[in-house]
Amino acid sequence: MTPQPEESVVITVEGDRFTIAYPNGRTESGALSSVTDVAIETNDTGPFGSDVIWHLNVDGRLVSYAQGATGEGALLEALQRLPGFDNEAVIEAMGCTDNALFIALRTSRPDSA
Repeated sequence: MTPQPEESVVITVEGDRFTIAYPNGRTESGALSSVTDVAIETNDTGPFGSDVIWHLNVDGRLVSYAQGATGEGALLEALQRLPGFDNEAVIEAMGCTDNALFIALRTSRPDSA
């Protein structure tokens, strides 16, 4: 089976820190305690495109990755432990095939997200 492009993004979680390594050599990292917002963007390109994109606000930086990234399960489990994380939003997003945005965590002010 041919690997999907999303799988070439590698996510690691160690303690309170996570790192996302992209195939172009760029990395994003941060403390889980610094994640203030989590949004899940869905679109209607599946199964031929990346139809679920995760967006994290980390210290005011937007960090994004497509569902299917290697190690994404560990990051989701860590995010689910954050106070106020909305698992219902995740469930709704996973069942959506339309263009939509689901907020799983919002702790920042709307004008700073």
